[in-house]
Amino acid sequence: MKDEPLLVEPEPFRPERISGVEVLAPITDDERFATWHIKLNGQEAFLKASKTNDSRQRLVNEIWGNTTMAQLAEADDAPFRVPRIMVNSIREGWFITEFIDGQALSPGDYSVATVQAAEPVLLEIYAFMDQAIVPEPSYGPVRFGSSKTADDLEQKIRGKFDSIPQAMAQFDSGLIDDALKYVTDNYDRLKPAFAHGDLTPKHVMAAEESQPYIIDFESASLYWPRFYELINYTTKINIVHGLGAESGQFITRFFERIEESVEEHSAELKAVAAIRALLIVHELAARPTNQRIYDTQLSQEHRGRVEEVLRLCLSDKPLV
Repeated sequence: MKDEPLLVEPEPFRPERISGVEVLAPITDDERFATWHIKLNGQEAFLKASKTNDSRQRLVNEIWGNTTMAQLAEADDAPFRVPRIMVNSIREGWFITEFIDGQALSPGDYSVATVQAAEPVLLEIYAFMDQAIVPEPSYGPVRFGSSKTADDLEQKIRGKFDSIPQAMAQFDSGLIDDALKYVTDNYDRLKPAFAHGDLTPKHVMAAEESQPYIIDFESASLYWPRFYELINYTTKINIVHGLGAESGQFITRFFERIEESVEEHSAELKAVAAIRALLIVHELAARPTNQRIYDTQLSQEHRGRVEEVLRLCLSDKPLV
């Protein structure tokens, strides 16, 4: 696919200006994107359009991520499918995929029951992705995911913290400094790998009479650390939803599934967990000015769980 130059500023988007499009219903509309259930030349489809230059870059990344995951889904043993991109315009900032008539494994309001129900599907997908060989991209910024050097990663995280100094005063600054040092000291243990970037139950659609579909690829990158999907999901259900026991059990079962020892990867896992917990520190602190972070209110209880995870990463104890 050939890159096209971006416009200086996106104009208000009207789906009807795309030839063959009939709007059936709006789905979502926020500061970054709008989506619609449509028909394209009589066929049900899904339309996503960006609203800003930054979100347009993310949309370009999403097209790349969708295309890459679709290649992986072609394998005979792939445990998932990907909605097919029917048409797109990078210049105008939109794409259309086939419409998936299904339900998310969980909308994001996790409980013991929803985590247990989603576990078999997620374990199968995570295990497949851990062994997948991803072709080099022919286009696309692939700019998300972990930074390529320890210094870059530290500057990225500190930059987030420096932008919210008053909010950061709520956290143990010494613990955060120690955790950042732990991450940079162990950075060389991290192996870059392709990942969706947020492969959680809300982005896996259960469809009738087919394998589940994976959706929403704007965070896809070649540079996430190995095990990022695993740690991102389990850290979220632990810190945000208080499901620490379920988090540990999921990690244990994942390593049983790939037939590797969790102990052999302990330092690597703890480094990834520290990165995710540090980023959640920023998300917790920035929550009042960023309504996109989570669907739940974040509290002192959540901050306590973040610090508990960071202290575990700094200790001699295993992650699970």
